[in-house]
Parts: sequence; structure tokens; C-alpha cells
Amino acid sequence: MATLCYFRFWIGFGIGGDYPLSATIISEYANKQTRGAFIAVVLAMQGFRILTSGNVALIVSAAFDQTYKAPLYQQNAIASIVLQANYIWRFILMFGAMPGQ
Repeated sequence: MATLCYFRFWIGFGIGGDYPLSATIISEYANKQTRGAFIAVVLAMQGFRILTSGNVALIVSAAFDQTYKAPLYQQNAIASIVLQANYIWRFILMFGAMPGQ
């Protein structure tokens, strides 16, 4: 849990700097005719990123659910905890870091 909190902090730190900087850079370097359209696209991409990240989380979670079958918690509390499930959040974070490469 500490590792997840650590990396989520740094992801939030980077994204918090990226959003205002993207709009500022676009507004400084775009010409007058296309400036508004470019800023609209930059701001629309934020929503697209949120939708994409949710879909990636659903796909990775569904893939792990299909690969590692576990009984319900009510049936067997100990066996319902799959050790490989710890890797789900790590894969999701890795997918989020790929576009930055």
C-alpha cells in the first residue's frame, strides 16, 4: 500500500504540472486562427485520458479475473485472496506510464 501511495503521489504531481503547462504552451505557440481549436483539443484530451484509463483498468481486471479463478469471499475467505492480484494495479500504472516514454 505504501508503494501504491508513493507512486500515485508522483503521478498526481506530474499530471498537476502537465495540464496547465499544455494549455499555456499551445496558447503561446499557436497562431491566432487556430489557437482556440488547439486549446479545446488539449482540454478534451484530459477527458479522453480519464475514459481510457478506466477502460484499461477494466480490461486488466477482467483478464486477471479470467486467468486466476478464485472462490467468492463468502465461500472461502482465505482462498479468495489471489496473490497475483497484487500485480493488477502495477500493470495499470505501467500502462499509464507508456505514453510518456
